Amino acid sequence: MERVTLRTRILVYLSEYWKYKDKYQLPIEISQEGIARAMGITVSHVPRELDALIKSKLIEEVKGRVIGKEKRVNVYFLTPEGMLEVDRIKKSYANLPVHFNGKKYKVMDLVENMREITWIEALNFIQNELNKEGKQISKKRIYIEGSFENNILDRKDELKIMDSWFKGKAPFLVIIGQEGMGKTSLIGKFLTTVKNMDIMMLQLNMQIKLDDLKKKVEGIYSGNFEHIMKKKNSIIIFDNYYLVDDSVVDFMQRIVNEKSTGKMIISMREDTPSYNRFYSQNEINDGRIVELKLKGLPEDIIRNMFPDISDERIKIIFQLTGGKPSIIKGLKDSNEELILKNSNLTPEQAKFLIDLTKFKEQEEGS
Repeated sequence: MERVTLRTRILVYLSEYWKYKDKYQLPIEISQEGIARAMGITVSHVPRELDALIKSKLIEEVKGRVIGKEKRVNVYFLTPEGMLEVDRIKKSYANLPVHFNGKKYKVMDLVENMREITWIEALNFIQNELNKEGKQISKKRIYIEGSFENNILDRKDELKIMDSWFKGKAPFLVIIGQEGMGKTSLIGKFLTTVKNMDIMMLQLNMQIKLDDLKKKVEGIYSGNFEHIMKKKNSIIIFDNYYLVDDSVVDFMQRIVNEKSTGKMIISMREDTPSYNRFYSQNEINDGRIVELKLKGLPEDIIRNMFPDISDERIKIIFQLTGGKPSIIKGLKDSNEELILKNSNLTPEQAKFLIDLTKFKEQEEGS
């Protein structure tokens, strides 16, 4: 059985977005950021793969207006040759047997006839069959949705708390913070310290239901969903837990009481409503859950990052940004788009903040 490569997955993934080729506004899913998130890799790894596909004339790069982006960005579509290559890939895998819900099916039946899974999910099943045959490259299995392209800014204390949790008995770590506070980046930094553990990180959204979650997890790791959630020597991460479906909330409430092995991290927005929170103070007091609340960076950290500007300017920056790491990172890089993406600031305010960090203060008497 042919190994499923990143090249294969990108081609099959982009084939689902052919219908947008003549649209004025395009989905972020076909940008480098969207492709990285779908493939479970960092944005920095995407250009190399895309360049190789462009040179092979299987995809083309164009500038497009992406929903949520002010400036036009690079997006990617299959060429006619790329579509033919995807057809070849699908035909090569169509009759392969894979396990699904305890039974064996042909890939074509699951995807085209029964419509139980997508082709991307099918590729995960196929790779799992390879793993069963002993052809797995890595001893630990890692699957990550999302990207950690933003550098983490001074979270030493938080990382110490995470390390203490990891070494302790509590199965659950809940990270709470406003949007743009750096929850995902913090998790990414923490994962670089983890060794010899299976890691699965999934991005949640308000559309996903428990059945969808089960199907996705069982597609990534062959086996029973409940068993995977409770397995030893693993870290399960649910990022962006916010307005999830009630079925997911009910499952989380149950798993809090049942999980005794392995570790689970859930990142949650600060404004997650009470009816979507799956635990209470009792679980924290009982030692089953460690709660980590992320706050903005303090003024002294911001001052260290911008040593050439006055305290007065630092105070203005702190007041307008609340110390959000994502906004401070945007200021450090003079990246107006990143600032606007992670704040409610106007373009004029963003430019004003960038100007504050660019121009050094004139000395008195100069």
